[in-house]
Amino acid sequence: MKVKITKRQLISGAVLLALLLIGLLIYRYHGTWEIIQHRVFDQSALVAQVRRHRAIDILLVVPLLICFSIIPGAPVATISVVAGICFGKGLGAVLNIIGITLGNLIAQRFFGRVTARRDQQPSKLVTAIGKMRHPLLGIVIGYTIPFIPTSLVSLAAIETAVTPRQLAAATLLGS
Repeated sequence: MKVKITKRQLISGAVLLALLLIGLLIYRYHGTWEIIQHRVFDQSALVAQVRRHRAIDILLVVPLLICFSIIPGAPVATISVVAGICFGKGLGAVLNIIGITLGNLIAQRFFGRVTARRDQQPSKLVTAIGKMRHPLLGIVIGYTIPFIPTSLVSLAAIETAVTPRQLAAATLLGS
């Protein structure tokens, strides 16, 4: 049985899930918020409090990155920076790569199944990446630059004539 999900339903679900995850993270880091509210605090105590994370926090951050990658216009780079601060360089980078790559791959798969309205003109970015001599390079660059909306890059990625394996590799490399 095939379930039909519209683009609006996917984005609405991602927004609701993102809000829920943000609420859970704020609840989990309540002690940190209390330290920040006091005018006088020890920087080492604040860093220790922020870096005090558990496996549950990882299970909250990765889906949040996935949701922000799916939502058009959502600032996924902001969540990435916060994840890097909270989890450190190594683990933060791994979480960012996993979350953003999975979110972009989900968005690509979904945009590939949803037909665009015929009355809409494709974005200049989508057209430019589609007409590139090496569209995989355009996809990598599109995902690498944080100012380019990932939803447009995902839409352009599915309109290129590349194999799913090549597309997944370019998405991983760009994310």
